[in-house]
Amino acid sequence: MSWTTQKPRVPGWYWYREIEGEPEILSIYKDDGQLLISGIGLQEFPGEWAGPLEPPP
Repeated sequence: MSWTTQKPRVPGWYWYREIEGEPEILSIYKDDGQLLISGIGLQEFPGEWAGPLEPPP
């Protein structure tokens, strides 16, 4: 897994970090065909992404 500026295309859990921020894990879900984080569209998140994260076995 590596960091990319390409926004996620499927729902799931992702690492996210802003340019000068600490990484955090965010849950992305789909509503009315749009991917959202807490009701906010991904276009509002200009940082880097890694994922989706796989659940443990």
